[in-house]
Amino acid sequence: MSSRMKRLHILLCLVVLSAAFAKTFGQKVTAEAFDNWAIRNNFVAGTDWRNLLNVSPGNMGPNALPVMATIRGEVDSVASFGVSGNFHTSTGDRATDIAGELRHPFGDRASLRIRYVLVEKFALSKELALSRNILREDLDGVVFGDVTVDGLFQVIKDHPKYPDFTIAIRIKTASGTGLEALRNTDTPGYAFEGSFGKDYVLPASDVTIRPYASGGFFVWQIYDPRNTQNDAYTYSLGCTQRFAKFHSFVEWAGYSGWMRELDQPMVFRGGISTNGSFAANLNVSQGIRDFEYLSISLGLRYTW
Repeated sequence: MSSRMKRLHILLCLVVLSAAFAKTFGQKVTAEAFDNWAIRNNFVAGTDWRNLLNVSPGNMGPNALPVMATIRGEVDSVASFGVSGNFHTSTGDRATDIAGELRHPFGDRASLRIRYVLVEKFALSKELALSRNILREDLDGVVFGDVTVDGLFQVIKDHPKYPDFTIAIRIKTASGTGLEALRNTDTPGYAFEGSFGKDYVLPASDVTIRPYASGGFFVWQIYDPRNTQNDAYTYSLGCTQRFAKFHSFVEWAGYSGWMRELDQPMVFRGGISTNGSFAANLNVSQGIRDFEYLSISLGLRYTW
């Protein structure tokens, strides 16, 4: 086994062990808090309390069911590891989190991405807590996020006429905690997407632009006994700009669930990153529909 594969295996084991360890620290809801919640919801003893929760992106924290990062018709050509600090704010909800992401290529047409929200600190208003129907009595605290895994496979690459085309298989695990506060879903999900993108060098310059678009579907498990999952189609449209010392992007993206209950998040986002083995990046995202958060992310990435 190569040294690169050994490092990858070690990192994967650390991610799995860390997520399993965090999962053991679930929030305990007091009997009094549960009784008050049960009265408000006409809860029937012997039924699953989770059936009364609305597991939708517009009714949860910013890391529960976010609009996924776009693929842009490409795969990762080099291995990298990044860490980011993220701040999210909306009416009645403020959260900060730390996330890590590993990217690793396999040949020149496939790569693997693993992202883990290591920890999230949040604070809710009483009004929003009642509106979301959460059980948790203390309205601020710490939870641990989900692990997501993306497998990317490039079908068309560097064709003289056609754009690059990549297929993504994306899995959301149920590793996150904080369901009682509706910070994470505690359910799995998966997505299949196809994305297109093509590089164009602007005349008489060293600037490269890459318009891209994607579409597919996203499925996540919910607790409604009549409908155990929500299905959504995904979409994105954007463009990257690469200069000598930095690159940037702007995009519009989202997904639309069939239940029409705060499950059609749409965001507009953009960012800028430096080039090089050690790169700094700044990303900003503004929710447009069913995801009210303004999110600001500062990160560092090491490439080898």
